[in-house]
Amino acid sequence: MGIWLASGTTNSIIENNVLHDIKYTETNGYGGKGVAISTGLPASNNTIKNNMIYAITGDGDDYNNFGAAFCPVGIYAYGVGQGGVNIYHNSVYLTAPNTLNHNIAYSIGIALDNNTKANIKNNLIYNQLGRIGGNNVGATAIAAQTNASQFTSLNYNNYVTTATGGLTNSIGKIAGTDYTTLANWQTATGQEANSLSVTPA
Repeated sequence: MGIWLASGTTNSIIENNVLHDIKYTETNGYGGKGVAISTGLPASNNTIKNNMIYAITGDGDDYNNFGAAFCPVGIYAYGVGQGGVNIYHNSVYLTAPNTLNHNIAYSIGIALDNNTKANIKNNLIYNQLGRIGGNNVGATAIAAQTNASQFTSLNYNNYVTTATGGLTNSIGKIAGTDYTTLANWQTATGQEANSLSVTPA
């Protein structure tokens, strides 16, 4: 992990950092994290904003069983009961070469696990990190492990996934369902009215 706000952290800001080349290079099913937050608090009032995160890799592991815990993720918020997390104005670029090589492993721009809730606005997520093996794996821009209510506020984001390797490219993922178009994602979340899916220059 590049930066980690751990248990009990409150009223903190992670801002204006460039985090890159956080990589797991072996084959046992792990992935780097650019920023992680796991305070365990329902009103933590922590903000992740204006950061640039790229080159976060790993071979990943089964999302269906473990959520994003062992997958490469740009911004990772996790822990039962966590809320008050703000994720604003970040750029996350998960780049090739492809490294995913475990069944149901995903690369994820922003991931919320264990019912963590967050406000997510004005982020640019560009995911090109795909698979090298023949297992069923995927790339997604944003994911919620449990349900759409984990997104307390969600808008003005730009999501693009163009990973290679024959895998699923999705805008977003909620529980076991992938949403491959922005329109489907907007319907699933009931939010994102002003979000885009436009490849950045």
